[in-house]
Amino acid sequence: MRKILVIVLAFVLVLALAAGCGNNNAPEPQKPAAPADTNAEKTGKGLDWPESSLPKDFPKYPGGTIVDVDEQDGGVYIEVSETDRATYEAYMKTLASAGWVFQDYDFGVGADIAFKDGMMIILLQIDKTVGISFDEKGGKTYVDWPAEALPKGFPVYPNGIFVNFEQEEDHVRFYIEGSSKDDYDSFVEALKAAGWNQNPYESETSNNKVYTYTASNGIQEAYFVIVSWSESIASIAVYEIDYTDPDLEFGNGWPAEVFGVVREYPDGIISYVTFKESDNYRITVANTSVQAFNSYIETLINDGFEAVPLEGTTGLVSLSAFVFISMDDSSTVSISVDLVRETPVTNWVDGWPTSMPVSVPAYPDGDIKYLERYKGDSMAIIVEHTSQASYDAYIDTLVKDGWKLSGTRGSTDNTLTKGKSSIKLVLKDHQGNIWLHIDITY
Repeated sequence: MRKILVIVLAFVLVLALAAGCGNNNAPEPQKPAAPADTNAEKTGKGLDWPESSLPKDFPKYPGGTIVDVDEQDGGVYIEVSETDRATYEAYMKTLASAGWVFQDYDFGVGADIAFKDGMMIILLQIDKTVGISFDEKGGKTYVDWPAEALPKGFPVYPNGIFVNFEQEEDHVRFYIEGSSKDDYDSFVEALKAAGWNQNPYESETSNNKVYTYTASNGIQEAYFVIVSWSESIASIAVYEIDYTDPDLEFGNGWPAEVFGVVREYPDGIISYVTFKESDNYRITVANTSVQAFNSYIETLINDGFEAVPLEGTTGLVSLSAFVFISMDDSSTVSISVDLVRETPVTNWVDGWPTSMPVSVPAYPDGDIKYLERYKGDSMAIIVEHTSQASYDAYIDTLVKDGWKLSGTRGSTDNTLTKGKSSIKLVLKDHQGNIWLHIDITY
C-alpha cells in the first residue's frame, strides 16, 4: 500500500505544480535556506506522530495507526492505516480551521491539496489507509535564472522568483512566482523582439484569466517557446525541435491532407510543418497582404466555419477542423489547423465521385480520392502520381466538354467555368510525386 500511495502522491505533486497551485493569500515567498537532509525513515506498527518535523500548530491525525514515517529534505511522509473516510474528512476540517487553504483541483485520483504560508500538504485515502505528504517549501525548488539551459539570446524574465526548474532531453520548464501581468506582457514583447515571432499564437481565457503566448524562432534555430501567466504565476517551457527527426514532415504549398477540409490560402508563398500521422499543421504564408488575409477569413466563414473571436488571432470552427489564423506583420500569416478525424465529413473516399450536381469528366490516371466538403456545395479531389502531360490532356477534355478555360494551357494553376459552376486545378510537385488538387464548386 505504501508504494501505491507514494507513487500517486508524487504524481499529484507534479500535476499541482504544473497547474500553478498556490495560496493566493499567502505572503510573498522568500528563498529559504535548505534544511539538513535527515533521510530518516521509520516503518512499523504504532509509530509516534513526528511532531519535531512538523510546524508547531500542525494538527495530528486523529485516528488509525501510524505505520510509516519518512523525513526527506524539509518534507515528511506519514502513512496511517486502520482509518476511515469519516476520520479523514474530520481531519480536513481540522486543517482548514488551522488556516490551511484547500485548492479546488481534481486530478482524478481523489487527492486533496492545501497550502498555508508557502507550505503544502497533499492528502490521499485508499481503502482504510491515508497518506499525508507535507512539504515546508510547498513543493518548490528555488533556482537562479537558468541561462545556460536556454537558447542563446533568450530574454530574461523581468521580475519574480524562479522555482521548480526541470530539464529533459528535448525541453526545459520552470515557473516564476510574484510575477505581474505587466511582467508577462513585457517578456512577450522581449521574446518577439529577440526573434521568437515565427508561427505565433496568443490566447486569453476570460474565465481563468490565463494568458498564453507560443512561437518558434525559425527553422535554423529550431526552438519553440510556450509562456503562460495566471494570477502572479508564470510558466516558461522551451522545446528543442529536431528538424532532422524522421517523424517531422516539412513541405511547400498547401498540405495535401488539409486540402479539401480547409480551403487553400489564395496567394503568397506557403510552407508547413507537421508530425507524421498528426492531425495538426502549422502553416506559414509569406508575401501576402492584409486584404488577402481578411478575404480568406470571410471565405472560410462562407464555407461554413464559425468564427470565434480570440485575442491576437481568429479562431474558426467547423465539423471537420479547428483553424487559428493570425497576421504576424503586413505580409506574413500564420495558420494552425487541427483536423477532426472523428467527424465523417473528413473521410476521404477512393475513386472519382459519381454523384455531383454538375457533369465533370473523370481524371484519366493516378490514385484518386475525393471529399464532399464545406456546405455540401463543393467537392475536393486529390490525384496522386499523375503528370504534367495527363494534366494538360485533362484540361483539353474539359474544354471539349464545354468548360471555359481562364488562363493559358501549360500552366500548373487553372480555373474553368461552366454556368455557375467552376473547377480550380492546381498541379504540385510533392518531393517528386506529382499531385493534382481539384476543387469543384457547384
